[in-house]
Amino acid sequence: MTRHYPCCGLYLDLNRNMGDRMLTFVSYTGNKTADGHKIATFRCGCGTVQDFVASRVKNGYANFCKQCSTNIVAEKVKTHGMKYSAEYTTWSGIKNRCKNTTSKDYHRYGGSGILMCDEWANSFASFFAYLGKKPSSKHSVDRIDNNKGYEPGNVRWATPTEQAQNKKNTTYVTDGENVYRINEVAKLLNITRGAAHLRLKRGKLDGFTTHTRMES
Repeated sequence: MTRHYPCCGLYLDLNRNMGDRMLTFVSYTGNKTADGHKIATFRCGCGTVQDFVASRVKNGYANFCKQCSTNIVAEKVKTHGMKYSAEYTTWSGIKNRCKNTTSKDYHRYGGSGILMCDEWANSFASFFAYLGKKPSSKHSVDRIDNNKGYEPGNVRWATPTEQAQNKKNTTYVTDGENVYRINEVAKLLNITRGAAHLRLKRGKLDGFTTHTRMES
C-alpha cells in the first residue's frame, strides 16, 4: 500500500507485507536520528508496536518487529549456517576489537570507550536482524556518530565514499527541519566548502545554522 505523507514529501510503501506478518505504519514520532532521518511507530503482524527509522522500513531493511526479526534470523542461521558469511565475519571483527583486550585494535575501540552493545555482542542473529545483508563487497559497517559505539540507531552499511563524509570533523547544519552535511549544502548553493564554512560563521548561509548532534 502506497501512501503520501506531506510531512516528509515522499510516497512511501510503509506497510511492508511479509508473508503472514507485516509492519503497519501508525504515526510519526516527531523525533529524528543523529543524521536527520525521521522515526515512526509501526505495528508488527504479531501485535508488537515499535519505533523504526522510517527509511529503513521503506527500503526493506526492517520488515518485522525486533523479536520477530531475531527469531527469523536465528532460524536461518540454524538451518542454513552463516558462520562463513561476510556478515558474520563483520560481526566477529567488531566484537573482537570492542571486547578482546588482546586485539591489536582494542585501544582504538573498546579501550577508547567505543563498545558493541551487549545485545549484539551476545547474538549474531540480533546484529544481522538489524543491519540485514551486506549490500555489496564495497560496503562495510559505519558508525553514524563516531563518538558512539555499535548500537541500534548508530550503524549502517556504507560505501567508502559515504564513510569519508562521516569523519569526526564533519560539520552538520540544519534548516530547522532537516539535517545536512555542510558539503552537501555547499554543493546545493554552488559554492566551495570553505565559502560555506565562512558564511556559516557569519550567520549568512541561506538560513542554515549549525546543528549539534545530541548524545544519549
